[in-house]
Amino acid sequence: MTPERCIAALKALASKWGGSVQEVDEDTFDEIEDLELAPFTGARLGVVYATKTVYYCGDVPWVDLVHEMGHVFACNETPEGSQEWDFFGWEYAIVRKLRGVKLWVRSNSGYIINKDGDTFGELSRSERQATLRERVAHAHSTGLLKNGEPQAIR
Repeated sequence: MTPERCIAALKALASKWGGSVQEVDEDTFDEIEDLELAPFTGARLGVVYATKTVYYCGDVPWVDLVHEMGHVFACNETPEGSQEWDFFGWEYAIVRKLRGVKLWVRSNSGYIINKDGDTFGELSRSERQATLRERVAHAHSTGLLKNGEPQAIR
């Protein structure tokens, strides 16, 4: 699927869940009230948790949008207080549906997965698969996935 089609699919999903993913120009982006910026990306990207809105400006990898959507739709805490590891399996389910797992895995290679500071990219293929199975099971147990389908919990 092309990046444009993936972004369109993410926008439709956000709308279905009562929120939005919006591309805005730089001036608008700089003036958005209550915008919480995505700190680990070079992209102009952030969320307004209260309005369930993900904003981006310019060229943003669509897999980064998925992560920010996790803060908005798959977490009952604001981004600052969220436990991102809790929605990792939810993210995986979305990128799998959009056929972007390889890109997502590369994009998350620096993602810290434990208290020792190990990263997702340091795992072997079999360790990555086991980790993803565990995270998907966790997402099912918390209601973030139902029958493999991503759900919004707020």
